[in-house]
Amino acid sequence: MLVPISVVAAAILAAWPALVAYEVKKLEKPKYRVVKTLLGKKNKVEIRTYEPYVVAEYEAKEGTDMDNALSGGFRAIAGYIFARDQPETTKQKIAMTSPVRLEMEGGEKHKVSFVMPSKYNKDNLPPCNNQEVNIREVGETTVAALTFSGSRRSITPKTIHDKKNRILDVLRENDLTGDPETVMVYQYHPPFTLGFLRKNEVLLKVQETTR
Repeated sequence: MLVPISVVAAAILAAWPALVAYEVKKLEKPKYRVVKTLLGKKNKVEIRTYEPYVVAEYEAKEGTDMDNALSGGFRAIAGYIFARDQPETTKQKIAMTSPVRLEMEGGEKHKVSFVMPSKYNKDNLPPCNNQEVNIREVGETTVAALTFSGSRRSITPKTIHDKKNRILDVLRENDLTGDPETVMVYQYHPPFTLGFLRKNEVLLKVQETTR
């Protein structure tokens, strides 16, 4: 018996978010080691040390809100990695990685960045014609990370502020100090991914830790 096209289409649509989530898991991500796991009264926080990596970064104008910074940054960096904003003589598409990084400084400055694949360094990446995109090396960094699920719309400044405070609480409970001025937000999945499948993280640099 033939299955109606509408049933097949519905099945594909239902399976699509899970398939996307699975494919994202296979994308290259920055390497890190877990130094320790901290169990707070309500939350679990990982202390991680990330290996150095390179990012393509977009800095929004001061005062730009988070959503506009993310959309502007995504467009600008996508133009670079898909080779639209590269010189004709050196054009090469750059593989997607995960996560999309957002750095928030004092609530007024927003930097959006994509991590470059590990085969690249600052010297062998193709140049970028867009002056809004900066190629930058990120050195070894120790952070405190709180992982949570949620849709793109649920990632609001209030949500991030709440997660930041939860991290700071756990750090204090463990006699550690985090930097509250620079908050990093990692989003691992596309915006259309269902919230319960979507991995997000808020991270703070750790000022004192035992390695």
